[in-house]
Amino acid sequence: MNILLAYYRYSPHTNGPSTYIDILRKSLEGKGHSVDLMSHDTRWLNIQVADQQPADKHRLKHELIYRLQTAYTAKYPLWIYWREMERYSLEQAVKQFDLEKYDLIHCHDFMTARALARSKPQHTPLIVSLHNFKYHEAKITGEYGEKSGQEQQYMKIEECLGAMSGDVVAVPCEWLKHELIQIGVTPSNIRVIPYGIVKTPFIEKKSHLPKSRRHQGKKIILCPARL
Repeated sequence: MNILLAYYRYSPHTNGPSTYIDILRKSLEGKGHSVDLMSHDTRWLNIQVADQQPADKHRLKHELIYRLQTAYTAKYPLWIYWREMERYSLEQAVKQFDLEKYDLIHCHDFMTARALARSKPQHTPLIVSLHNFKYHEAKITGEYGEKSGQEQQYMKIEECLGAMSGDVVAVPCEWLKHELIQIGVTPSNIRVIPYGIVKTPFIEKKSHLPKSRRHQGKKIILCPARL
């Protein structure tokens, strides 16, 4: 199969989803599939896919701002206006690529998922994997409380629509499934697929590691991160 993995952040990037995508890509290629990655470039100006000509998202965004500024700012707060221009420019950039070659598209954030759902060939299956929950994070950090009622509603709707953009939305735990249902995602669309571990590096190094010793007055800390 020809598979396209898509992620909003640039590649390479150091965070949990990027590690997940790298491992997934290597595993799929090991099974004989051809895998490309769509993402921003390191300057956040262009969208890139394998050996195809990058799409100038920065230019497209400026064109959209010029065309739509009056229509949006008359009705919505500037924050919503910025989010919409980002979404539309991403969608327009995605349309610059030849997506007919892919048998499957797998997105790893709600923004890219929505853009690709509106741009891909109708017959191409789309999987959406969500690795976090921005709506919940905004409440924890206090950002949600600082927004107007209209902005709060937009936060919830944009994540719900992104999650519903695919044929299936995959989440790593029951908690995230429950939270997505609370904002309106159809339960039957959600699949809980827990994260796994590539065991080989640990097995290979096990024989070379010294026996664990707890030093006096010190603690040994393990950080499993997104697990």
